[in-house]
Amino acid sequence: MDKQAPPFSESLPIDPLVISANYFSLDCLEFSFHCLREEYPSLALAVQNLLVESRLQHENNSREKLIELELDVQTVSDIVTALSEVAEHAALTEGHSKEEMIAIHQTLLDWLLYAQSFLDTINPLAMGIEGNQGEEGLN
Repeated sequence: MDKQAPPFSESLPIDPLVISANYFSLDCLEFSFHCLREEYPSLALAVQNLLVESRLQHENNSREKLIELELDVQTVSDIVTALSEVAEHAALTEGHSKEEMIAIHQTLLDWLLYAQSFLDTINPLAMGIEGNQGEEGLN
């Protein structure tokens, strides 16, 4: 399956109606790694491993191809949390260009869409949560 995306600097957040939320551009993954590497090295390593795997799987991989990720909900949640903290820190400090802030925002949105895709598949009834039972239904 060969899906195309514009270069990261010109692309918009992934539209979940057009493509599955677990497809990421190489640029988005590389920027995620860049954002995470100082404060969250273990998450940065996980993203870097995804980059290496994707390059091995796609011989002629260009920056415009999308990479399908198959991560667990905890990893995606951890990445979203970390990128949220990076974005908040960047917003509160000076020295970031408008383009960098837009890239951080866009990257966070792409990961949030992926996280949302997990929520879309959760069936509250299958988890034992029914109607208005309140906290008793959660035990």
